[in-house]
Amino acid sequence: MGLFGTRRITCPICRASVDKVKIEDHFGSHVRQIPPGYGDASGQYTWECVCGPAGMKWPKESGAVAGLMLHMMQRHAIDPFG
Repeated sequence: MGLFGTRRITCPICRASVDKVKIEDHFGSHVRQIPPGYGDASGQYTWECVCGPAGMKWPKESGAVAGLMLHMMQRHAIDPFG
């Protein structure tokens, strides 16, 4: 490892060890599109954490990723920016 090694974060959802600079992409792997048959939520995006489902929906995948990142900071003390 060089002078400036990469910091790794353990994902609370899948327990994978992820390079901190790639954590946003990794959290994106936990976002799912809501399938047909769920009324106005169909086609939107959500996620489910080990502590429970989001209980929210976002019209874009990027919004759901941002929501998951905020959840991780508030509920699991994971700071992807610090």
